[in-house]
Amino acid sequence: MKKTTGVCAALLAISTLTLASGCQSTKTDFTQAQAFPSDVQDIANRAAEMGKPAIVVVDADWCTYCKQYKAGTLSNPDTLAFLNDNTVYEHVDFDEHKNQLRDVGVTALPTTLLFVDGRPKASFTGQKTSGDLIAWIEKNSG
Repeated sequence: MKKTTGVCAALLAISTLTLASGCQSTKTDFTQAQAFPSDVQDIANRAAEMGKPAIVVVDADWCTYCKQYKAGTLSNPDTLAFLNDNTVYEHVDFDEHKNQLRDVGVTALPTTLLFVDGRPKASFTGQKTSGDLIAWIEKNSG
């Protein structure tokens, strides 16, 4: 019985840490990264040519937090209007570029990357509200 209780307690602790880490908004420093997946760099370059920042959301179909972010903040009409008017906004599937994305610091999902003038500027992992996301983009894209 003690072994079962210990295993259950360990699983509960791991589950709690996993859930907590998915809900936190943390900063990933990827500004020194040298080689982004070509899909990501193409988005950043296209945005630079248009004179806009690029917002790249790295997510995956299996990621519960990614689904919540897409259904919440990223589906909010105010958020979408801001993103469409002021940025080049795209999603990139983590599973298609897993090794390269890990090499540039993407280790948890969802991760939002901001590029200015084709170069990495800021990022965060987790979710933000619509107002917080817009404020973050405005603060970091100037």
